Amino acid sequence: MIAAETKEEDTIDALDYVLHYGKRYKSVISLSRGGFYYSGTTEKKIHDLVERGFIIIVSAGNDNKDACGKKGSKQFRSYTGYKDTIAVGAVQSTISNNKYTGAYYSNYGECIDIFGPGSVMTPNVGHYDVDYKKKQGTSFSTPMVAGVVA
Repeated sequence: MIAAETKEEDTIDALDYVLHYGKRYKSVISLSRGGFYYSGTTEKKIHDLVERGFIIIVSAGNDNKDACGKKGSKQFRSYTGYKDTIAVGAVQSTISNNKYTGAYYSNYGECIDIFGPGSVMTPNVGHYDVDYKKKQGTSFSTPMVAGVVA
């Protein structure tokens, strides 16, 4: 596992580290970050990793928007919109009319490749009692999909 700050240059450095030291065809990269911007540097780094056998799974985001706009547009979501990634949206954890439905917060669009459960229970760290909190987002569905892929 590699942790990086949310600045683009930190993410590029982390991806570069994986490119040089990760195991080709045996490494899955899970990214739960992004914003509505395009970066040619990031797209090239992702392309380089995929060309060398790495699989990159990314979160779709939680803005309830189409995240698949053209490069440079306000609708383009970084990481989600890059063609070499596998973009993950979220579904509700309940079944309605014999099917799962998209989570109300999940981004969507033709660049979203797969959906996973986006609601989880997390422990409240620092409490002495057993205390859990329900959280949701594509940052939870993404590592679940990455785990299946791995």
